[in-house]
Amino acid sequence: MQILKALYSVPTRYIGKVLDARADHSSVRLYLGTELIKAHPRKAAGQRSTDPTDFPPGKAPWALRDVDAVGLLRLCNRYGHDRVNALCARALAFVLHVPCSLRVR
Repeated sequence: MQILKALYSVPTRYIGKVLDARADHSSVRLYLGTELIKAHPRKAAGQRSTDPTDFPPGKAPWALRDVDAVGLLRLCNRYGHDRVNALCARALAFVLHVPCSLRVR
């Protein structure tokens, strides 16, 4: 559910229901009538708060997937798992030495 340009998860059993949202500076609360359905910490616009328990068993990993993971899955679909695994192994074996100066205070 989108509230103030941030996304918040809702248990899937409430799909299609009309929920009321109340937000303050620190939290967002979702209600069905007078029943509190979900409470989330308030997020900035463009961010999201997702509770894995809001999804059916086995579906949470897909709902929580990272954009980078999705890109990797698309590479696997395009080039095959073996080729992508080989390239990932090569990338992980590659060590890049970059001179760095860090001042600790």
